[in-house]
Parts: sequence; structure tokens; C-alpha cells
Amino acid sequence: MKKLLIAAICSVASLNTSFAMDSANPVIFKGMLKHLEHVEKSSGETSLHWDAEAWLGTDINKLWLKSEGERHEGKIEQHRIQLLYNRAVLAYWDVQLGLAHDTKSSPSDNWLALGIHGTAPYFIDTEVNLLIGEHGFSTLDMSLAQEWMLTQRWALEPEISLNANSKDSTEFGLGSGLSQLEASLRLHYEVRREFAPYVGIASHRYLGDTKSMRNDNGDSQVMIGISAWF
Repeated sequence: MKKLLIAAICSVASLNTSFAMDSANPVIFKGMLKHLEHVEKSSGETSLHWDAEAWLGTDINKLWLKSEGERHEGKIEQHRIQLLYNRAVLAYWDVQLGLAHDTKSSPSDNWLALGIHGTAPYFIDTEVNLLIGEHGFSTLDMSLAQEWMLTQRWALEPEISLNANSKDSTEFGLGSGLSQLEASLRLHYEVRREFAPYVGIASHRYLGDTKSMRNDNGDSQVMIGISAWF
């Protein structure tokens, strides 16, 4: 796995990292706080969840940094950091290659990350990410989201996320095949285009072998949070 990670770093470093700086294709920066939310589960547990991204680059080539995690009872339960090279390949579609690292215990501490994201027909924001880990464990995540503008300030955002694993991990209660499904709905109020508080609901369900291992159907959640970009 170490050789694989070293090869991935070399590949990312060699993939056209010298960004053009002319006026027609300037280097720009964008930071996005997709979700920062307080979550209350049907079980009564509460947690803080965040999903943040930032990128630097041109229209064609970008360097992405992603951070996603969850904090529960004052302790970070999950945290994944990703460093990715992003290249535009089609109108509205990008591919990504890089590395991911889990700072908390998981089936693999380090991952080779491959992904594609963009806008599908009917303005559906689509992300598909494959993480290839150690000991033959890999995971595939897919999410579909859409923004419905109800007024100039109110927006409704439905989202569906699906997860599948390559093999069982009894230590972490993860089964092979389809393992998790989450459907959420967030209602945003755009104080301005760059800043929007929201409320939302979500239903999280375990599937297949993961459901059997955990003996758990999942839970429902209520969220209150903010999203922002700059």
C-alpha cells in the first residue's frame, strides 16, 4: 500500500501542476463550507457534522482539499482529509485523483482516491468517489443533489447518498456490497448568496450485511446549520 501511495503522489505531482497565469485563464481560489450542522438523531444522540472544501487553480486544473467529519460528546468520531488533483474533462464534468487520510480509526488509514463530479441533466449535482484502501478494502460513495429555488432567497435541497464496500470489516461493522443509504432535505434561507442558514431532516439506513452485523436499521435526524462560500 505504501508503494501505491507513493506512486499516487508522484502521479499527482506530475499531472500538469504548473497552472497558467495569463489573463484568459487566471489562478483563482474558492472555499466552500457545504455543511456545518448540529444533528439530533431519533435515538436522542446529538453530534456536530462538517463538510468543507477548498480549491486553487484554473478552469482546467485545480488542487482540491476536502475535510469531512463528525464530533460527538466533545470528541471527533470521524474525520477524513483528502488532497486531490482535479482536471476538467467535459463541460460541467471533472475527474479527481489523489490521497485520502482518516485521522480516526477506520478500515484503512490511507486511501487512493478516484472520483468524478459534475452536473447531470436536470441540474443534478453528481459525485462518485472510489477509495481504494489497505488490506483489499475499498469503498464507493455516490451522491445526487439538486437545488430548487422557491423564491429569490428560499431554496430547498434534496440529496441522496449511497455507499458500497468491497469486503466485510467486522471490526467496524461494515459489510460487503451496498451498506448505507441516506436521504436528506434541507431548507436554506440565503441571507446573501454566499451565506445561508438552514434546517433539515434526514433518514439514514443500513443495508445488506452491514444491517445484519450492526443489528440496526438506522435512524432519522433533524439538522440545523449553515452553508457558505467565499
